[in-house]
Amino acid sequence: MIIKTYLLSLPFALLIGAAAAQTPSWPIVNGRHLQPTQQQIESRENIIARQRDRDAQSEVGRLFDALTRDPSPRKR
Repeated sequence: MIIKTYLLSLPFALLIGAAAAQTPSWPIVNGRHLQPTQQQIESRENIIARQRDRDAQSEVGRLFDALTRDPSPRKR
């Protein structure tokens, strides 16, 4: 019973340990991680939003090209 409990809890412990071992990407000063400023947070969010917009725009363009390329309408 103890071995079964151990084997079931081992993957969760490994996941928690791996998550705890990850460090933030902010710089270290005097042995401590600096907290990001609001401007840095907003900048990162803006970069992510711009990438998402580019991805969506390219998908819309691809779909538009696919629709306008087919000259024969499909009957349903």
